[in-house]
Amino acid sequence: MSVRTHTFCGNKYEIDFDECAGFCEEPHPKMPTLYVGMNELSEPEQLRVLIHESLHACDWQKQEVLVHQTSKDIARFLWRLGYRKT
Repeated sequence: MSVRTHTFCGNKYEIDFDECAGFCEEPHPKMPTLYVGMNELSEPEQLRVLIHESLHACDWQKQEVLVHQTSKDIARFLWRLGYRKT
């Protein structure tokens, strides 16, 4: 993947595609990391995990249940619209 960093709501994150299926570090003074292991996941699941971890990066305080349902709904909607990894 060519994307190695991204800024979410003013916090710059390092993006690591080689680790666990999905984890977002809490924002802190040094650059936090968003982990997304893309190799083990189907494309629809990759999209859901990317959205899920991005939501955590945008608002660390959101409850896991809300983040999970929101990411699932958005990913399903985008997939139905035809969004795919290029």
